[in-house]
Amino acid sequence: MLEQVNAFATLASQGRRADPVLIRKVLSRDGNTLLDLEPKFEETMKPEVAYIVADLMRSVIEDPSGTAHSLSALSRPAAGKTGTASEHRDAWFIGFTPSLLAGGWVGFDSHEMLGPYETGGHADGPMWLQFMRAATAGQPAEEWPPPPPGVTQVQINRNTGCLADDGDPYAVREVFMAGSEPTQPCGGDQQPGQEDWYQTRGSPADGGQARRGGVLDADERHLPADSPSCFASGRNRLPGFGAARRPHAAAEPASCSYWKRAADGETFWTDAADHMSCPVGAHTHACR
Repeated sequence: MLEQVNAFATLASQGRRADPVLIRKVLSRDGNTLLDLEPKFEETMKPEVAYIVADLMRSVIEDPSGTAHSLSALSRPAAGKTGTASEHRDAWFIGFTPSLLAGGWVGFDSHEMLGPYETGGHADGPMWLQFMRAATAGQPAEEWPPPPPGVTQVQINRNTGCLADDGDPYAVREVFMAGSEPTQPCGGDQQPGQEDWYQTRGSPADGGQARRGGVLDADERHLPADSPSCFASGRNRLPGFGAARRPHAAAEPASCSYWKRAADGETFWTDAADHMSCPVGAHTHACR
């Protein structure tokens, strides 16, 4: 676990690696310093490569289809990666903010199966979120570091990969190695397809502002206007563009009961409290 956490720390620190330091300082009873150790960093990866990989991992949390999107409840810029071993025998999650990184593993020493639904996001995510909330309590949210030299940041249309036009509802921020970024829009009207429903939603880093077309707006008429809601699905795509989604029963108590329904392929709305207390893991989901 320590090796994996240190590897992710190298990515989080833009390619600088140091051996872990477990004891930083030892003082005598008189206040004299007996031991004073500071990490000794060396560049083991190009900063621009490390930055882009770390930026990719932001989508794991910030994108509504990310395998750990429920951890966006931290309400801070964060990145991470879930991991689920074959036959659900091990579950991992390692995530970080601009200044703090933590990782966790769930499993049995006997290598038994955890259970068919125990993914990295579902088994490890909640304890990571609980720790990070406690560790960052009372501290202002940090901005994600700006790109280092050699990295370019542009707005692209996520359906086409081309440069986004002004006012493009499918525009997303993306980073590229300098010189590899798109420089021209594709041109013509880009019509959304049935897989574009999630792509139009805003991320927590954007203040939660949704960029969406008429599909979600039409379906949200089925929901109480004054109730925050979340969307759970056991499929990676909607059954059809504009297909109606059923709301969770208003009287149903917040619980993890909906998880099995999503795993079985059902698509439905659920209340926000239920959604945040029971992460869906690998199943796509989003909050209004």
